[in-house]
Amino acid sequence: MFSHGLNRCFLIIALCLAGVTVAQAQSSAEYGAATSASGTATAGAKVPIPNMTLPTTTTAQGRAAAVAPSGNPTGVPSADAAAANNRLALEKRAGPDAAEVSLRSVPDGALVWVDMQFVGATPMRLKLAPGQHRVRMSAPGMQAGYEEVDLVAKQPKEVVVTLKPRVEAKAADPQ
Repeated sequence: MFSHGLNRCFLIIALCLAGVTVAQAQSSAEYGAATSASGTATAGAKVPIPNMTLPTTTTAQGRAAAVAPSGNPTGVPSADAAAANNRLALEKRAGPDAAEVSLRSVPDGALVWVDMQFVGATPMRLKLAPGQHRVRMSAPGMQAGYEEVDLVAKQPKEVVVTLKPRVEAKAADPQ
């Protein structure tokens, strides 16, 4: 009788262990399927590539830079060329009611961004559309300065940003 009860006990324990193992395997399979499906969906996602024309650059000999099979020039436009293109685009958008803005910094020579577009270094004059614009100026070793500018049609505006030296964090004294 005792061995019969012992056999039943072993059988119950074996069934419990088998059930736990099956449940764990099922859980692992479901988790794998869930992550695999999302991974496959993400990997198969197509990111649209915008169709845009980059400004062409010229070499020192005056020839146009080589163009890669993708249609993009292999040379990167210089900062001056990018600034000139951005200024031209901003002035073109300004239209006939443009306001002339004089941009200066203290000290001179700060790099200038208008509405997140690099436009060159101070001092400079620029024609912008009436309305609000965000001007950012920065220089090496200086904190960036920001100015919100509200322009009125055909009214000149002077923007002067005084840059402050960047404060370096001092290391703790090792004593």
